[in-house]
Amino acid sequence: MKEKIIIESAKQLFIEKGYKETSMNDIVKASNSSKGNLYHHFKNKDALFLRILKEDNQLWSDEWHKEEQNYTTAKEKLFAFADYNAKKDAYDPLRVAAGEFYARMAVSKEIYDQVIEINDQYNRCFEDLLRLGHEQGEWTMEDPAEISFLAGAFFTGVEIYMSEESIEDRIKTYRKAASLILRSL
Repeated sequence: MKEKIIIESAKQLFIEKGYKETSMNDIVKASNSSKGNLYHHFKNKDALFLRILKEDNQLWSDEWHKEEQNYTTAKEKLFAFADYNAKKDAYDPLRVAAGEFYARMAVSKEIYDQVIEINDQYNRCFEDLLRLGHEQGEWTMEDPAEISFLAGAFFTGVEIYMSEESIEDRIKTYRKAASLILRSL
């Protein structure tokens, strides 16, 4: 119970202040907790933020898989995935804090490995879509894992460069990216 309050309080602070400007003292105060209790649940701010990212990513994945059920073909699902990402990325309240945190990946092998684990879940969504299209004969490809990694990197680049654009422009650009991926298969 107290752990959940700490997580929710910290998440709100990260949204409001960013990763760098949020201190463990801020989190203690906002959660009406003690330092001992905070450190009992999380060894440091990195561990707490990673937990928040993992939970958000799992929620993102669960929502996508529910949305995905509305489409039949892999091509339809890929364009729906583009739309889903454009909308979710645009309204992600942790986007700024996550960007600050990701810049720290080089600081620690542990952080790097956990961020890669989170991103692998995203790439698995691409891989599942690409494999489905291959199995249904919508396209052919040699290495789904490699192509899904490249597609994920492509969408991540779109996310970074379109972060300040309107939702309509974001959707249009993500859909162009999806079209380019399909043409490359």
